[in-house]
Amino acid sequence: MNHILKYTTYFITISLVLFLLYSCEDAVTDFKIKSQPPKIVLNGLLEPDSIIKIHLHKSVGIDEVLLNAAIENAKVELFENSIHIGTLNHTGYGYYAIDNLYPKVGSTYRIEASVDKIGLAWAETTIPKAPEFKEIVTSYRYNVPERGCSGCGLTNRLNIEIKADADPGELYYLAVSAMGYRYLIDYGTPECEELYNSEYDYYYNDCVFPEADTLGLSPQMIEMGTNDKRNTFLRSSWDSGMKSYWLSYFDYEERGLKQYFSNEHFRNEALTINVDIISSRLYNNESSEFDLLVYRYDENYYKFLLSLARRNEAEDFLFTEKVSIYSNVENGLGVLGSASGTVVAVEYDVEKFTQSSLIDVID
Repeated sequence: MNHILKYTTYFITISLVLFLLYSCEDAVTDFKIKSQPPKIVLNGLLEPDSIIKIHLHKSVGIDEVLLNAAIENAKVELFENSIHIGTLNHTGYGYYAIDNLYPKVGSTYRIEASVDKIGLAWAETTIPKAPEFKEIVTSYRYNVPERGCSGCGLTNRLNIEIKADADPGELYYLAVSAMGYRYLIDYGTPECEELYNSEYDYYYNDCVFPEADTLGLSPQMIEMGTNDKRNTFLRSSWDSGMKSYWLSYFDYEERGLKQYFSNEHFRNEALTINVDIISSRLYNNESSEFDLLVYRYDENYYKFLLSLARRNEAEDFLFTEKVSIYSNVENGLGVLGSASGTVVAVEYDVEKFTQSSLIDVID
């Protein structure tokens, strides 16, 4: 009797499992995605040396095609310190701008965009003061191992120590990058003549190249590394758009074309930032100096970029919780931020930088 009950139970269990598996294979044909009403997506970065310009488009659902999403019929109003100062005009492809008006450091700007059948969205930002420096110190380091990489070779480096003039207790969100210059060369069009080799029975081109012509200097971004504890994320390239932002980890040397820093956890310490440029990154530089660009962002734009870096990291891991992109736009999406920058020319000794030595030479 027990055997009969055992096999009966076994048969029922197997039948139930097979039934469930079969039912899971049925095609779902009536699945519908609930459409959401579109929202205004407002994006803009205000800077004191540029006119005020933003971009507007509407959000689309996951099952919609992103075509003609730019908003070209919006009414966009601009306020400075709560006072209406003008209207932004549509310039094409969803861009809106106002001529002959530049943001002022310390002022708060509010942009309101209204669109028929969508509604009103708004955001505001306060223009930060450009970074000021007490001192910028350069030093040469030779045969330096790369931190966190046991198999990497030794490199010569130019270390840059940026001592910023910061108000005690104030938050600073900074971005540091370097710009060099190289000549654009026009090699012209070669003059070629087709010749025949009778010995081996084949044709080939005999070309004469004209003398190369220099067209001028072209800017090029210089990769830099850092182990600074204030480093939070970086931009790895200019070609990948939002996919180029990545989080930084203190255990490794982080290299990128732009490094981002925050003193959020170090407000009571002096604001000093260290970056390194490897000698090979300056081989194509045409002079013995380059431009060091240091930008200060408002909190909104910094948090937006940081959320992009967190999202990119999360997408690389299957079981990581998804990251929402930061937005300060009320009743909409996107970000309205601001930044102010300072550019400093940094000179370096080419001979010192390319020699091999075990000692440090302080400039």
